[in-house]
Amino acid sequence: MTIDSQLGQILAEAIEDDKLDIVLQKLAEAEIIVLQQIDEETGESVADEHGDVNVVLAEMDEGIAVVCFTDESYADKFSEVFADRIPVTCPRVAVTGGSLLASMPEDCGLLINSGSEHECYLSPAFFEAGEAE
Repeated sequence: MTIDSQLGQILAEAIEDDKLDIVLQKLAEAEIIVLQQIDEETGESVADEHGDVNVVLAEMDEGIAVVCFTDESYADKFSEVFADRIPVTCPRVAVTGGSLLASMPEDCGLLINSGSEHECYLSPAFFEAGEAE
């Protein structure tokens, strides 16, 4: 599994062109970087009741979204742009896009490459449309 440095641009263009099938295919095949939630007081990773590590979420107009990146450079840019809002350094974890998509709650979207020129948001409705096809 390797990170594709062009994936951010490919996804942004496919989303802009409303090419749902390409977006889902590229995401499922890719390695995606997520950020682990860190407790500001303890500095420890935040986990759910099953021991699974929680990831950083963003509040969007349509609900919440998993913050993720297609390349380390996008994650670096995010850390620079939002350093004042995220007071601790969050560990980065690479996961397969397929496993990320499979584990997402129904009411959750994806915020991809936040803070970059290729930032894009996939709302929960986007995934519902993908399931309908």
